[in-house]
Amino acid sequence: MAFATPRSAAVVNGLATAAENDASLNALLGQGWLNRPLAGVRLLAGLHDLVLTGEAPELKALMYLSDPDAALPGGDVLWKITRQAIFDHPDEMRAALDWPVQQHIPGRAAFLLSGLAMLAQPRVRVLELGACAGLTLQPDEYWWQGPGWTWGASDSPIRFRIDCPSPPPGLTIVERGGCDIAPVDPGDPAMARRLHTFLPAELSGLHQDLDAALKIAAGRRQRIDNASAQEWLEFRLLEKPPLGVHTVVWHCQVWQQLEQAEQDGIRAALFAAARRYPISRISYEPYELGGPATLIAESFQ
Repeated sequence: MAFATPRSAAVVNGLATAAENDASLNALLGQGWLNRPLAGVRLLAGLHDLVLTGEAPELKALMYLSDPDAALPGGDVLWKITRQAIFDHPDEMRAALDWPVQQHIPGRAAFLLSGLAMLAQPRVRVLELGACAGLTLQPDEYWWQGPGWTWGASDSPIRFRIDCPSPPPGLTIVERGGCDIAPVDPGDPAMARRLHTFLPAELSGLHQDLDAALKIAAGRRQRIDNASAQEWLEFRLLEKPPLGVHTVVWHCQVWQQLEQAEQDGIRAALFAAARRYPISRISYEPYELGGPATLIAESFQ
C-alpha cells in the first residue's frame, strides 16, 4: 500500500502509532478501538468522507495534490492535520468505525470473466453473494481485451486488458442477481460517495472507473437484495434455470466475513442444487484473512 498510496499509508501508520501512545485520541475514539475489525481502514474511509464533503479542506489539499509533480507532504505534517480533523469531527469518526467495509471496484469483474472462461459455458445465470452495488455483476457492460480476443460492450467507457483464455463463443449472461447485507443503490449520491471513501485518494483511475460503473448500474436498475448470503442463495437456487443455462454462484472477498455455519450452509445449498441442474461456483477469495486471494472455478455434482 505504501508504494502506490503513500499518503493513505501514512495516515494508517499514524493511526497505528497513535493507538499506542496518544491517550487523548484513544479517549476520543473509545477504548480498544484499534481492536475492532479493520479499524484503520474504516477510519481512513471516515477521513476520506470528510475530504469529499469539503469538511476537511486542509486534509484535502494534502490528499488530493493539485500539482502532481509537487513533493509529497512529510508524514509528520500529514498526521498533524489528520489528527486535527479527527478531533474536529469526533462523532463522524466514531460512526465510521461501524461502517461496513465495501471496497467495490468494477475491475474485480475480471475474476468473474476469467472463471467463466474456465467453465466454458456459453449461457449462464450468475448469482452473486456480497454484490454491494452490482458492479461485478455487469461484466458484459465493460469492454475486455485479452490475448487474441475481445468481449463485452465495445462502446463502454470502462475498458480493461486481461490475461486469460478467451470466453466461450457467444458468452451471454442470461440472468443475474445479487444479495448483500448492506446493498448500495448506485444512483444514490451519498451511497456512491461511501464507496469512494474506501478507495485510496491517490488511485484516480479506480475512482474514474467507479463513477462510470455506478452510472451504468444506475441505468440498468439491477436490484441487489438486502439479505444474508445463505438465506438468499437457498431461495434463489429453488428456481431451476432454463434448459441450456448454467448456474454460476460468484463471490469475491466475501467468504472470510461469513460465519462457519453460513459457509457450511452455502456449500450444502450448492450440493443440493447440483442434484437438480448443472451448477458451478467462481470465487476470488483468500485462504486466510489478510492473505492473497486465489481464483477458483469449481463444479458441483
